[in-house]
Order: sequence, then structure tokens, then C-alpha cells
Amino acid sequence: MQRIQRDRPGTELTALPGCGHFLQEDEPERVGRLIAEFLNRG
Repeated sequence: MQRIQRDRPGTELTALPGCGHFLQEDEPERVGRLIAEFLNRG
């Protein structure tokens, strides 16, 4: 995550403890909320 943030200025990263590779299946409500919040900022 740190490398992505360094290589892509302006990138926003959010760690979701306890989630694996399928975030949308592990925490669907939280992932949906985070995406909606991100899109509404633009």
C-alpha cells in the first residue's frame, strides 16, 4: 500500500482489517459506503 501511495500521488488507501482478496464479499456494506463516499467527493 505504501508503494502505491508513493507511486500514485493523490491515491487514497483504506485498510480493511480481516478482509481478504474479495473485499466486496467480506465487507459489502463497508466497501459500498467507502466507494460511494469517494465518488461523491469528485
